[in-house]
Amino acid sequence: MFDPLADFAVEWQAAQAQKLANARYCSLATVGLDGRPVTRTLVLRAVTDNALVLFVSASSPKWQQLKNNGNFEILVFWPELLRQYRLGGDQLRELSAAEMHDHWQRKPYEAKILDLYYVNHQAQSAVIESREAFLADIAKLKADYPRDEDIPPVDNALGLQLAVNFVERWQRGEGGDMHQRTLWTQSEAGWQRQFLVP
Repeated sequence: MFDPLADFAVEWQAAQAQKLANARYCSLATVGLDGRPVTRTLVLRAVTDNALVLFVSASSPKWQQLKNNGNFEILVFWPELLRQYRLGGDQLRELSAAEMHDHWQRKPYEAKILDLYYVNHQAQSAVIESREAFLADIAKLKADYPRDEDIPPVDNALGLQLAVNFVERWQRGEGGDMHQRTLWTQSEAGWQRQFLVP
């Protein structure tokens, strides 16, 4: 039986292999505490059998929104291919401590420093005095932790598996053909396919 998430994973890996500019990025939409939609761009870390993996800060608004209302939608767009995916669902789970330890070892130095900033200075998305003050705090953290291996793991770094229950693929038509949109929704019987007007 066809699995649209597995198909997406193959295309996502191919986009990275081709070094497409947006290959690793996605837009995450959540529902704000005030009921309004909120969107931001993140790195898509992995695609598993039935979920998308993202990493967030426990102090970030997006984590609060996902905890409060699990509904999410992720948009992936590769302009070079004129191909777009919308993936969404309403269930998530936190990665285990062991999974997060492995992630921390692979995390880039700058990202680790930023996680330390969230713990030691300000929560993500907090208002800051100035850009200069922020950069001064970052410089001090870099001076305190000059090497990647010196940076201790932080408790506020979370890995999330977002379970996908719908996948919509949009592809530009070839040779003058109309665009194509296909929607797969998951049910007890498996993935159900529908074609949509582009």
